Amino acid sequence: MTLMSESYGADMRLVAFMQYVRVVCCALVATAVARFMGVDTSGVVVETVWFPPVDWLAVIGTAAVSLIAAFIGQKLRIPGGPLLMPLFAGLAIKMTGVMPLVLPPWLLALSYAGIGWGIGMRFTPDVLSHAAHALPRVCFPPCR
Repeated sequence: MTLMSESYGADMRLVAFMQYVRVVCCALVATAVARFMGVDTSGVVVETVWFPPVDWLAVIGTAAVSLIAAFIGQKLRIPGGPLLMPLFAGLAIKMTGVMPLVLPPWLLALSYAGIGWGIGMRFTPDVLSHAAHALPRVCFPPCR
């Protein structure tokens, strides 16, 4: 949503702010509902193996599909195409079983960090001030 907002002329930073506020609100509500309903939270914690053995040929194939689909999405001038085309290509490949899609956990974490830093580093004191003033309207939009 945040990455696609720039294609539509929206301020990516404010969209990111609104999305993060929504995530926090949903997490708080889900936690409260789970607590109220008596959900047992003492479940098993699964540890992430950050550096498992990797099939590098499958990783290269996954990266190639992603890059080619992103290039096609950009050339077709689809709003959000460089983001959506790899998503659809990956879905089609996964559903048909044509090839394995492999992303090591460390590469996925680096990708998320790169996107997060790319968005977060665009925040300026002026944008943060505007976001702080917009917070009540984001949390409690006016009824029409």
